[in-house]
Amino acid sequence: MPNKRFVILTGATGTLGKAVCGQLLAEGYHPILVARDIHKLKALQQVHPEQVTVFACDVSDITAIDELFRQPFLQTGALCGVIACAGILTMGATANFAQCDWDAIMQTNLTGTFAVFKQAIPHMQPHGGSLIAIGSRWASGAKTATAYAASKAGLRGMIASMQKEYAGTNIRPVLISPGSIASPMSGSVNNGARPLDILQPEDVANTILHVLSSSQRVIFNEIIMLAYNYDLTDEYAV
Repeated sequence: MPNKRFVILTGATGTLGKAVCGQLLAEGYHPILVARDIHKLKALQQVHPEQVTVFACDVSDITAIDELFRQPFLQTGALCGVIACAGILTMGATANFAQCDWDAIMQTNLTGTFAVFKQAIPHMQPHGGSLIAIGSRWASGAKTATAYAASKAGLRGMIASMQKEYAGTNIRPVLISPGSIASPMSGSVNNGARPLDILQPEDVANTILHVLSSSQRVIFNEIIMLAYNYDLTDEYAV
């Protein structure tokens, strides 16, 4: 097996993505950082010039995902994981919700995750690996977040189905569904939450790395992480 242990990380320039990148590097993985903004990617690469690879790609663009998996650098190591952190949130009353916003959320949060996982599987089958999707506790429903909740509920069904399909193989799909993370996305919903009351990006990153590094013989049901002092009293969740 090649020496480099590649992990594709989408949404790499976001709050959670950067925390996950740091944990991957600490554990000796070589992250392939995927995000839309090439300038932010280059800034991350300058900090770790020999330890990361970057690829500018919008996961809602299936052609761009195809191009990612044709890159020669994938032949220089073993792809042992994909962590799909890319996601967007737009809130609004259902009756007034723009169709373009619905489509964008579904294409990024659900279809994009599926497309990356689909392309990754053939690269991972020779040696095995994990496909980790980031869901949300809002998959069970949230006021004025119909599209976002639907996209995350779709991930729940997708991962459950993939687990049944790939049981007995070396491909391991897992869903991690955090509550509110200290990030601009959570701040757009409630900017009055105290930082100590909500999940920190490192909390979720630690869990992701635990799953990634655990034995392939271990499978996880959906992992739901809640901020004890905030999520259980969140007015938006139902």
